[in-house]
Amino acid sequence: MHSLALTLLACFIFSIAQAFVPCVPGLRAKNAQRVGAINVVPLELEGQLDPTKTWDVKMTYKGETKVLTVSEDTCILEAAEKEWDVPCSCRNGICTTCAGRVIANPDSKKEAIHGLSAEQSKNGFVLTCQTHPCGPGLEVELGMYDTVYESQYGQYEKKATTEQKSKFNVFG
Repeated sequence: MHSLALTLLACFIFSIAQAFVPCVPGLRAKNAQRVGAINVVPLELEGQLDPTKTWDVKMTYKGETKVLTVSEDTCILEAAEKEWDVPCSCRNGICTTCAGRVIANPDSKKEAIHGLSAEQSKNGFVLTCQTHPCGPGLEVELGMYDTVYESQYGQYEKKATTEQKSKFNVFG
């Protein structure tokens, strides 16, 4: 039990540290290569991914589209970080910072669903840190955090009264 607690504490500290990585172009990508070497696969997907298989995945970020060859045991986020400085934080499928949307061939992926609602998943949203290619023709649009956040929490923020907003100085 003691070693489990230490492991969880280490994961928590690492996740917090990732949130404070300065926004220096390429810095996250360098950290991702170090982290990516671990090749962490979500528990739900253990034994379901073949590291010897690779798939061409079409990814779009900020209007730039690239086709990347990705092995099944590499998540979409790790592959994307080799090309772009994409947003991420917890790498555990909770924070939704790495959210993306599957544009084509949703059956060509396997994912562990943690931080998304059933409706968001139905609408094609994925957490790229928990999504792995497993077939041909997968297309993913990266950088969908704002859209996911709005659909998940925006409804509550919009319901806040003007008085609450001014009282807490939220949203101007």
